[in-house]
Amino acid sequence: MEQVLPQGEAISCQTLPRLGPAHTKRLRKLWSYGRPVHVAQLEGVDFDLQVHGFLETMDSGYNAAAVLTLTKMGLAHLNEARQKLIAAQPPHHELGQRLAAYLRAKGLHTWENVEFSNPHWAQPRSWSVVRPDVFACLTPAQREEFLLTAFSEIAKGMGIDRFMQTPAERMEQFAVMSVTKNHDTAGLLRSLVNSFMIAYACPETSARAFAALTQIEGLRAEVADKKGQGKMTPHPMLAHAARTLQERVNAASGAKEGADLWATVMVGADRLYVKPKAGYQLKGLPEVFMGFPVERIAELAS
Repeated sequence: MEQVLPQGEAISCQTLPRLGPAHTKRLRKLWSYGRPVHVAQLEGVDFDLQVHGFLETMDSGYNAAAVLTLTKMGLAHLNEARQKLIAAQPPHHELGQRLAAYLRAKGLHTWENVEFSNPHWAQPRSWSVVRPDVFACLTPAQREEFLLTAFSEIAKGMGIDRFMQTPAERMEQFAVMSVTKNHDTAGLLRSLVNSFMIAYACPETSARAFAALTQIEGLRAEVADKKGQGKMTPHPMLAHAARTLQERVNAASGAKEGADLWATVMVGADRLYVKPKAGYQLKGLPEVFMGFPVERIAELAS
């Protein structure tokens, strides 16, 4: 029997919740079931979708679980998101083809739209699929020549002493990214040091320079968190403070165990970093927690 979807109606209010990729993903997941779905507990994303009229709750009789159903307005929203994605694909694929041709002209081996199975860093024995538009690799001789040139540029930018103390893997990743972005490899490092020293030494910009540095360190903590190392530190008290603050943030936001976190607490070298989920207004965050400074990671343009 074909499911009859309710029309749906947005709630009349002064400010509608902002919708992001997580909301579209949730709608697509509910649509994929092809029927009303029983959920043990409603989440904040469900609230936002209900306010927009994209979801409705149904009478579940004597069942304690909530029943969610997609509305016609929600289906229309999914269609708009899908059509935008389809419209954006031809130029995207054309750009990938041009990039692959450029890399092949440079002597690299390239593959387009290949799929790789990738182990999930947070879930043991779980694999996900990644599909890069263009995958390229150097020949052994090209890689050796590239790294010799890149490492020479890095040594010029950071000094030979610091260069000798930096892991080779980190330098290689930095060199590859700078070339990929068409940035000056040595110039990036010189600019980072010189620009910070000049801005920090000036009384009018000293505080903002230090704040910018803490945000860069916060990005480093975010990278570590994506690798499952967000709370790893050789300092036991800092790790304990991170776990305790995470518990308090979870309690304040109403996040349940096993659910997506509304804010993630991570550790830096000597402080804690907190990154709120997109659209979540984190309030009451202390400046110091258990003796460690607390910094909020701001959303930056990618």
